[in-house]
Amino acid sequence: MTYEFLRNHDIPHGKCGKLIVALVKAELKALEDLKKRGDENGVENLRLIDRAEAQKIEPRVRCLAALSSPETGILDMAAI
Repeated sequence: MTYEFLRNHDIPHGKCGKLIVALVKAELKALEDLKKRGDENGVENLRLIDRAEAQKIEPRVRCLAALSSPETGILDMAAI
């Protein structure tokens, strides 16, 4: 609904996606918890991915694993 609102009001925006990364083993559980919370809140297309898949999305990323959020975007707050 957010993207529809932005389009309808001619607010500059882009759906660019986001990777939330785990750099150390202790952060892996936090990624799982974030995915669970996102799923419970209706966030679409969240996926836990391994290092190789994260590097296909962003070749320079260094991580153990990542949470991929392809629906995440940016917008021009000044335009609002």
